[in-house]
Amino acid sequence: MVVSDVRRIVMAGIDDTARRLLREMGYQAQGNHTSDVVPREAAQSLDLDPRAPEYTAALNHLLALGNIERKNQNPVSADGLYRLTKKGLRRAIEIRWR
Repeated sequence: MVVSDVRRIVMAGIDDTARRLLREMGYQAQGNHTSDVVPREAAQSLDLDPRAPEYTAALNHLLALGNIERKNQNPVSADGLYRLTKKGLRRAIEIRWR
């Protein structure tokens, strides 16, 4: 197996975790006019440990894609309140209907 294959496998795992997390945050935001979400609670609903590296990688992936944005502006902490962007909300709805 070459490095690119390993990277592809790792990214697929991150993508899957990020999709599940985004879908769960979409449920959180449902009926909330501000689209505020708490990813830690979403992770716990999915039996995903918020201290696990998979959670942090998925959260950073969603931030990088522009699906969520920090509300507390603390780049060091993965805790706290985030907001689903319009793009993230659309994506969460798409994922939900698959």
